[in-house]
Amino acid sequence: MIPSEQSLLSDGQKTGLKLIAGVGAAALALGFRLAPERTVANLLVDNFFFVGLSLAAAVFIAVQNLSSAGWSVVLRRIPEAMTAYLPVGAVLTAALLFGARFIYPWAGPGGAALVGPKFVYLNLWSFTARSAVYWVAWLVLTGLMLAASRREDLDGRERTRRTKAFSAVFLIVFGVTFTLCSVDWIMSLEPNWYSTIYPWYLFIGAFESGLAALAVLLVLLRKRGILSEVNDHHLHDLGKFMFAFSVFWAYLWFSQFLLIWYSNMPEETTFFVRRMTGRGWSTLFYGNLLVNFAAPFALLLQASQKKKQNVLLWAGVVLLGGHWIDLYMLVMPPVLGAAPKLGALEALSFLGLAAVYLFLFNRSFAARKPIPVGDPYLDESLHFEGV
Repeated sequence: MIPSEQSLLSDGQKTGLKLIAGVGAAALALGFRLAPERTVANLLVDNFFFVGLSLAAAVFIAVQNLSSAGWSVVLRRIPEAMTAYLPVGAVLTAALLFGARFIYPWAGPGGAALVGPKFVYLNLWSFTARSAVYWVAWLVLTGLMLAASRREDLDGRERTRRTKAFSAVFLIVFGVTFTLCSVDWIMSLEPNWYSTIYPWYLFIGAFESGLAALAVLLVLLRKRGILSEVNDHHLHDLGKFMFAFSVFWAYLWFSQFLLIWYSNMPEETTFFVRRMTGRGWSTLFYGNLLVNFAAPFALLLQASQKKKQNVLLWAGVVLLGGHWIDLYMLVMPPVLGAAPKLGALEALSFLGLAAVYLFLFNRSFAARKPIPVGDPYLDESLHFEGV
């Protein structure tokens, strides 16, 4: 039984989330029968969105472990609980493989002729094998990091060499696997187009949205009277992270756009032409810059704003919405063609997985003490005063 004082959600809210998840699953099942291309593409967008939040949380934990960071100890349970979605993400990735032929040109009839020599790499068997390797690596290494955290609670030992070793190995393996999965799962939707900055772009988008989710969940927990130990200086540092990676996202976006557009090579510029001039796509294209950069820049520029939890809450919501739009703009144009389709299927698919994510987060967070009592840096974190 989960103590209600440690839970983000009431019993009624948990029941509501289960209902929303069921409706979302039913919408996806019906959509697969009526519009398989659109449904599979939506599942890819939404699953990659929530997998990105979970992996960003794991990266955050690993970086804090390796750097012996003290400031973040009091909020560490949040990113740990954010990884609870990963097993569901693995299952849904497996489900996506059955619909690969609907969205990946190389997986359908004539795929070998379309991609030529790339078919050695872009074929369903190797695609499946690589995806399995990614998920085994992520689940095992994330599990080892979380197990080390649980042992720390029990015996109060310092962060051992083993804990840091797991974190170091995770970051190295993650760098390789996330690069490859970005190419496999997203960039291969347009197999004759490529960008060497693409995996970096996807990672920064996932990491900034992971920080945004961390901020939103932290504020909601504080409003429930949980994690009152988190002070304005913790919020300020988290806000600085969100601000910095939002700017970095904009830098990568502009770098990719400028180099491709300036070179004016048709096989490369078609990626942007489709999104800038297509009916309905251009609004989302420019709106993407607004919600991922301009809005959070304005909200978080001043130091005093970063210490206000409601500002962090709304900045986080904006960044999360912006990241979904960004993924939608990467996935949907080659699948849907002339115009975007934003309707009940998109809303129910996203809300269904969001309900699963929140339910799993709440169960994982409430199953342990909200503060890592065995961490040797806990006292430093409780009395943290940033610059």
